[in-house]
Amino acid sequence: MLAADESHRTPIVVPGSRSVEPPPFTDLVVVTWNVQLGRGRLPAFVRDLRRGRLTDGVPALRFAILLQEAMRRSDEVPVFTDGWRSAKPIRGADSTVGDIASDATALSLSLVYAPAMRNGPENREDRGNAIISTEPIRDIEIVELPFSRQRRIALGLTLDIAIAGVRAPLRLMNVHLDARGTRLGLFGSPRQQQMQTLLDWLQRPASLSSMARAGTVLGGDLNTVHGGSDEVTYRAARRWSASLGSQDVRDTHSGMGRLDYLFFRLLPGWTASTTRSSSRYGSDHHPVVGRFMPPTTP
Repeated sequence: MLAADESHRTPIVVPGSRSVEPPPFTDLVVVTWNVQLGRGRLPAFVRDLRRGRLTDGVPALRFAILLQEAMRRSDEVPVFTDGWRSAKPIRGADSTVGDIASDATALSLSLVYAPAMRNGPENREDRGNAIISTEPIRDIEIVELPFSRQRRIALGLTLDIAIAGVRAPLRLMNVHLDARGTRLGLFGSPRQQQMQTLLDWLQRPASLSSMARAGTVLGGDLNTVHGGSDEVTYRAARRWSASLGSQDVRDTHSGMGRLDYLFFRLLPGWTASTTRSSSRYGSDHHPVVGRFMPPTTP
């Protein structure tokens, strides 16, 4: 978990602005997308989501987006000091692009952002996992994953949603696993260890006691190719997922196959499915769009 003396790793939380009463709950759209920092055009994606262009013509009025490689540009990121180590920078299409907090504010969405690593030593930037949503958020979790080449985390939170006046909170977990290939040795791929750590975390008694009544959604960039030699990581998550119906298995990365997934573990009667967006919106990853609905829709 988060060390008390690492203030620059503290999550950024931005409450969304809601000037009108939210629409009645019929379904919730959950998306996972690696935005490749400024290359992923988040405002354009959210606009199309709200217009229904990604959900069969039905506007997505209530949604949550799990983002990987989101960026923060802030004086809160410490000046790089000799002796420190840093991940190599990923440069977006526009070096002046604003940080994730600015984007969420402009879109009037709730945000939690948790930095995982610096974005190079030169600038006051870091990158990590973020979740933005139309819904109120609570119960933030940060899970430190086994270290291999870079610091990797999972970011979790709970959305407060209500169905016909009854609270049915939903737990979300956003993960970005190590990008390095399978390593030799007794312990296998770093991704296998990282995924198992996360699944163990989701099964902890303390976590189960706060399990959202609607269930849990696990999503992210697993850096695991569906059908590849490291698919054991995917299979572990798929076994955990007890509620996923139809799953779009088309490639999500421009050159590496399918790397991005959504897994659902919902209460009986809830249904879920996923589809891949046809556009990458400037990123090297396609967004994966999931829809889930309660047993009875008001």
